[in-house]
Amino acid sequence: MKKRRIFVTGDTHVRHDIQKLREESFAAGSTLCKDDLLIICGDAGIVWLDEAKDRELAAWYDSRPWTTVYCDGNHEGFARLKEYPVTTFCGAKAHRIGESVYHILRGEIMELEDGRRFLFFGGAFSQDIDYRTRNYDWFEAELPVQREIDNCMKNLERYGFSVDYCITHDVPTRFCMQMGYRGATPYMLADYGPEYINIHGVLDNIYEMTEFREWFAGHYHVNRMMYGKAPVHILYDEIVELT
Repeated sequence: MKKRRIFVTGDTHVRHDIQKLREESFAAGSTLCKDDLLIICGDAGIVWLDEAKDRELAAWYDSRPWTTVYCDGNHEGFARLKEYPVTTFCGAKAHRIGESVYHILRGEIMELEDGRRFLFFGGAFSQDIDYRTRNYDWFEAELPVQREIDNCMKNLERYGFSVDYCITHDVPTRFCMQMGYRGATPYMLADYGPEYINIHGVLDNIYEMTEFREWFAGHYHVNRMMYGKAPVHILYDEIVELT
């Protein structure tokens, strides 16, 4: 069986940053097939605010030669996202958004036929809450709850806390700070209900407890490589092929 080709990129923000996936920018895309994967590290916005426009965007992704999978970011239509049916994709629970578009749920591990494993854990703090409307274009669900963390730990334990790739939207605290950002503060958590948990602390725990080859994230609108126990790629308009 032909080995799947896997590409990873950052935020597409509905259609605002989708140009990087068009043929003139992503020439390799035209050589792919539906067995090949494009992974978006959150803020895909394929499900956002308008049902008809969401269907149109999902149809555009379905028309691409590849299959699209993504973790959620902070700018997702969480209220509508949870209405999509949950299925299984490569062993991971996922919302099926289109014929070949999947939102992988937090803490799920996707395992390919060649043994490569991908841990997905979406979510991030929005920095623009003051300019958004609660439960319309901003949702508390951008942060995780304990059930999602428990799911992540259970799945990691099943694989001996070892995966090949971590796919997230935000990054652990140490990498936020390397870019000049503070980690979460109690003030930042004040806008959320008591069940919502600091995403940076969750990612810190995953980072410390898990062996991985590479970590991929988005959120910061830059292309940057950082190093810790393994390479951490922050992606925006760059598209990386896994080898």
